Amino acid sequence: MIKIILGLIILLIPFLLTLKFQDRKKGFFSILAFFIFFHLITALITQFFGIFNYPIILSINILSGLIIILKTDFKELKEKIAFKKIKIDFILIFVLIVVFIELFSVHFNYTGKISDIKNPYENLKEVKNMKYVYPYFSDEWVAVSLIKYSTETGKLPFVNPLWKNSYFPNLEFAFHSFLSEFFLILNLNPLTSYVFFAIIFGLLICFLVYFLLRFNKVGRFASAIAALSIPLIVNSGTFPGIWYLIPLIIGLICMLLTFIFISINDKKMIFLSSFLTLIFYPPLFILLIFSIIPYFLFYDKKYAKNFFLFFFICFLAILFLIFNLEKNANSFNFIISKIFYLFVIYLIPDYSIWKIIPLFSIIFAILGLIKFRKKIWIFLPIFVGLAFWSLYSVILVRFIIDYDRLVFATSVLIIIVSGFGMDFLVNQSEKFFNKKTIRILEAIILVLFLIYAFNYTSHDKWENIKFYGNGKVFNPTSPATVFLQEKDLELFQNITEKVFIAPPWKGLVIGVATGNYPLESKGSTITNQFFTYNKFMELNCKEKKQTALDYDISYAYSENFSCDSFRRIGKSKELYLYEFEK
Repeated sequence: MIKIILGLIILLIPFLLTLKFQDRKKGFFSILAFFIFFHLITALITQFFGIFNYPIILSINILSGLIIILKTDFKELKEKIAFKKIKIDFILIFVLIVVFIELFSVHFNYTGKISDIKNPYENLKEVKNMKYVYPYFSDEWVAVSLIKYSTETGKLPFVNPLWKNSYFPNLEFAFHSFLSEFFLILNLNPLTSYVFFAIIFGLLICFLVYFLLRFNKVGRFASAIAALSIPLIVNSGTFPGIWYLIPLIIGLICMLLTFIFISINDKKMIFLSSFLTLIFYPPLFILLIFSIIPYFLFYDKKYAKNFFLFFFICFLAILFLIFNLEKNANSFNFIISKIFYLFVIYLIPDYSIWKIIPLFSIIFAILGLIKFRKKIWIFLPIFVGLAFWSLYSVILVRFIIDYDRLVFATSVLIIIVSGFGMDFLVNQSEKFFNKKTIRILEAIILVLFLIYAFNYTSHDKWENIKFYGNGKVFNPTSPATVFLQEKDLELFQNITEKVFIAPPWKGLVIGVATGNYPLESKGSTITNQFFTYNKFMELNCKEKKQTALDYDISYAYSENFSCDSFRRIGKSKELYLYEFEK
């Protein structure tokens, strides 16, 4: 607990610099961008040299904190934070409370449907007030394993922790390195604390949406409704949204910061936040570039040359880093496969816009597009996103960005534009209706959002998303997947660094949680496909024994089977644990 408190204090010290800005709101976002940049660079450099450990990271952060404190005029600070001078934005506080209730309930008060391990797409069961401290989404589980690797070894996360730390060309290394510093300095276990960071970064997205609209002279009410609408974008096991902490979320945060700096005309910070977007989630650049180019070409041409030179250098630097760290001859093919590829399950999901975004947001967004079309830095990325959205809905080929990630990012932009449309409607209404009546109506709408928050997870809009292929219709998985159980941890508590075979989801979660190596794991950032569970279960006893010898299998965590070479040593509710007797 002492380390957590110390870590929080150290992490918050840089925000004292906000008081040095004449406009503290604008200053806060500049400090936030530098905060992200500083911790990213600190993590990358120390991990590159293998000195990423608690004493080193603590010392670096304390040193930077001391420099900030020495440069802080506490007499001036006392005057600036005098209670009478503080203007409290109660609407913003209300928004953050509502969003927190919603996101907190996802893991600590979940009521709704969850997927079953045997058939996640069909077998759904109802739960009420469920608490689950582990991640839901498969990419989150891989993130946990890579963060654990970096915090334990002090090295960059270019390995597959699910397979004996063999080399892996991790294109999301910046995301994993960045987060690992927070877990290290706060002395937190990534396995059980990852969900808290998901809540924090989800809140931050809504916070940024609110202020992005406020900087564009949108009223508090419309800004609040837009921010409150972000959690209403659909989440499912096949459509990752604000519930999950994945590279897309950090990339979106940096892209929203870029939009804020465009809004306040801070060119230098546009460069920094754009770079952060590029390094945290490069695919987002296909949207961001259509915001940046018009801004510099139409509003400030003298910066255009420097801008393109800057990003060309960034691009070369990223390529240099990736190829210098490659030790695997297949790495180049792996990178190319992430740029141009087929949708792996050969099914086309029905991401109809009205199934993803609240209908009222779509209506207000149309109004916003019509009335505020001159803000091309936000509207052009939306049109590009919608173009990809339409194209992906009819073909299986993907270019740079996944379909679901593109849809979520575009949905966030559409909801931002809905804030413009709603604000226009509110302003027009004041010409015909009494202002007091309008304020009462606004209060009622905000209260309705609060009431909705207490039943947030029980709404199953995600079930409307279907997958189509080969003349068949397939269902999505629930956004909540409780595939790691306490019994699993109990059975594997004395087993470590052993090869085992299990159903793909169990292979992933047990491999991450216990440090063992699954022959097959759920498809995600890292996917093990050495030998499939289904194929293993179809083998006869003799073939199972030979496979165990060929792949050095020590344990099988599976449905019931009979084979002399495998001794049953435990049982969970769904599966049996067998030890292979060599």
